[in-house]
Amino acid sequence: MQLPDDIHFYQLRYELQEVARWGSYLSTEEVERRGLMKAESRKQSFLLGRAALRSLLGELTGAAPAAIELKVLDDGRVVAPKTPYHVSIAHSGDRAVAIASRRRVGVDIEQIVEKPEALLRFVLHKDEIEHVNSLPVPNNKRLFLCWTLKEAVLKAIGTGLLRSPKTVKLEISYDLGRANVKEDEGFLWEVRFEQQEDYMLAVAVEPAE
Repeated sequence: MQLPDDIHFYQLRYELQEVARWGSYLSTEEVERRGLMKAESRKQSFLLGRAALRSLLGELTGAAPAAIELKVLDDGRVVAPKTPYHVSIAHSGDRAVAIASRRRVGVDIEQIVEKPEALLRFVLHKDEIEHVNSLPVPNNKRLFLCWTLKEAVLKAIGTGLLRSPKTVKLEISYDLGRANVKEDEGFLWEVRFEQQEDYMLAVAVEPAE
């Protein structure tokens, strides 16, 4: 995926031999939190996400990944308070992605699996349906394309899915791997996207001034 120079991206795929090293990046609080998780898939995703973000911020700041402080806000967002960067992380299946920039950013990744196409009605505003249906996208991928685009934007806004995805509207240039996503209030976000094997990835960026 081609991103602007000031947008920094990092991706990890789960590797058993790396688990111990990645685990050393976690804070005491994160180790305890992970230990309380019952599902192994949830533990894996948590570890991958934190490792991806700390690895990225370590590269950007020169600090050891384990020394990077991360904080979870009351709304669930992860921030890096001692760095100048806006950050975002996402995980799905055996992958995790992280992004950082001085601009507001959001990232989402979703593994493409079988889902009822009817779920699109919970994601799309009525004014988007004709546009989305006209895209040269197989039915089983359309939901994941729209979902990742919208969730990346909602994470950049700072609300995540606490805000309805119907409140942001898509204008997708599918062949270019780009979209404009407009909030009800009129603010326009730039989004880049691509399919990686059976995953859909989207990165939302606050437009440069």
